[in-house]
Amino acid sequence: MNDLFGRPWEERGYADIVGASIGDDELRVEFANGDLVVIPVGRLGLSGPSGVDVDREDRLRVRVDTGEGSVDVSWTQIRAASDPAFAQEMRRRDSEEARRIGLRLKALREDKGISQRHLAEQVAMPPAQLAKIERGTFDLRLSTVKSLLRAMGASLVDIAGRDVPEVSMREVGRRARAAGVPEEVVDRILAAVRRSEATTAIAQAFGWDPSAILAGSPTNPRLVTAVQFKAGDPETATGSPLLTMAYRVSEWITQAANLTNNIRVRVPIDARELRSAALDGAGHLTLISLLQWAWAAGMPVVPILGRGAFAAASWSVAQRPVIVLKDSRPFAAFWLFDLAHELGHIARGHVRESGVVDIDSPAPARSSDSQEEEANQFALELLVPRHRELLAAIRQDARGQYMRFKFSVQRVAQRAGVSEGVLGMVAAYELTEIGEYRDRWGSASNLARPEGAGRGIVQQILREHVEIERLPEIEREIITAVVLSG
Repeated sequence: MNDLFGRPWEERGYADIVGASIGDDELRVEFANGDLVVIPVGRLGLSGPSGVDVDREDRLRVRVDTGEGSVDVSWTQIRAASDPAFAQEMRRRDSEEARRIGLRLKALREDKGISQRHLAEQVAMPPAQLAKIERGTFDLRLSTVKSLLRAMGASLVDIAGRDVPEVSMREVGRRARAAGVPEEVVDRILAAVRRSEATTAIAQAFGWDPSAILAGSPTNPRLVTAVQFKAGDPETATGSPLLTMAYRVSEWITQAANLTNNIRVRVPIDARELRSAALDGAGHLTLISLLQWAWAAGMPVVPILGRGAFAAASWSVAQRPVIVLKDSRPFAAFWLFDLAHELGHIARGHVRESGVVDIDSPAPARSSDSQEEEANQFALELLVPRHRELLAAIRQDARGQYMRFKFSVQRVAQRAGVSEGVLGMVAAYELTEIGEYRDRWGSASNLARPEGAGRGIVQQILREHVEIERLPEIEREIITAVVLSG
């Protein structure tokens, strides 16, 4: 017998029957690869055979005529009765199938929120036996499987097929959280996808190998672009699955975006030039008007959900700058400053060689990092021209009294035509002689509140520029979960 690598059943013709005959209580079967197999009929459980025919439609079985009628004998029965190595392979496959069925039953039970003990009671089975079934170490009968499925309100369809999960959504979520993904992100992704897609979607979102998730040990890949970490401890962001997710989502959104500007994207190095170009019809620079300028310039701005790891980033995707905003602070004024800060990194050339990741939320405070200081100064010149003069005016009007701080900021901002929320934030950091920081920050938040929430604005502008339907289904579902929801 031609035995390639000891696995002849993988060769062409091993299973195809071309001829068969009965004589002397023996079944003789000829296969397409040239093998002639002779088996005593008693070994196949046959008695009194009188004739045999090959099934001409699929050539994978023979029909033996006996005194009690005809009996179909498959090629696997014939080969297993004559080839010990194949018989061992069939036992291995049976064991593997039992393991798969057990895992699928367990995954289905967990996704339905049924405890192992309760299911065992429903089918009058010892819990220990059900545990063995779910581990794949118990010989299963079809009737047992049907009983378990019936008790769960399910059918064979729920555990059959290639796409049936062998790990529950709950377990996939647990493994993702163990690898560092925030619970809110895991929950949103799993809520957006079908049960059969859970493992694939989580793997797609974070650049993991699906088999590593099934094995329970996903590891975070290296980011495909070089980055510099700013404003915080790099240890909190290095290797974070959120950082990988943000870059992958940036790639997908860039692919699906309607970007008419196909030339090299340019952010003016002079903040005054950008301010003039980005004012709205009323002569104000707002989060909406600056976002519209960025998208019109061919620069996607992507809002990402998920606490921790980092707050904002700017990097290159397909030779195009992309800004990611992930600020946990709610108000549009804070998102506006973050956007201006990241534009500052791009304008000053900090993103040419590598991306920039701000670990903590950008703030209008002095920094020992020269690039952070440049980005801050660009943001201040863009959003609050002559901010030193305006701060001096607030200082003079407030006369060192915290109770006058909020109203002083309002009056100065209105006269200067700048955002009260942004000016309040800048003043809260700079005017340290007026009250306590927490009090100034509280006033700054109150000043920012009337300008609305930032995330919804960034999401809406993104929707206007991206045709999400152009993307594969799972990528659409992930983007919906971590970019467009919340």
